[in-house]
Amino acid sequence: TPFYMNLSLFLAFVTLFPDYKILLFFVLPLKVKYLAWVNVGFLVFSMIVNPDLTQKLIVFVSLLNYLLFFGPQFLKKTNSKWQNKDRRKRFFDEINNSPPIHRCAVCGKTEKSHPQMKFSYCRICGDMNEYCEEHIENHPHIT
Repeated sequence: TPFYMNLSLFLAFVTLFPDYKILLFFVLPLKVKYLAWVNVGFLVFSMIVNPDLTQKLIVFVSLLNYLLFFGPQFLKKTNSKWQNKDRRKRFFDEINNSPPIHRCAVCGKTEKSHPQMKFSYCRICGDMNEYCEEHIENHPHIT
């Protein structure tokens, strides 16, 4: 019977359209990706429990058919995830190791030492010195 081949075709459909909904008992909406997990569990269970080697081979060949077609896509997606993870790690390492941009001229606080602190320039002093929100109102003005 083409039972296992039909299951591999169903897995191919789920790979292409994972959020497709069907109505279970004509009432309950169910995404096909959840049914696919049940089918994969059934295939693994039948490979483990079935003592007949030909039945195991039939299950393996049907899954091999699926993996030959969709395997490169999974490998590419997995490789892309690892590359994105490495790229994000390097980006945040560069941000954490870079020198601070804002520094208070009075107390020396930075945006890295005090992330909630706001920094601004004084209207009277001009753009020479930057001050934290504690010292922006009361500091000696530099002209």
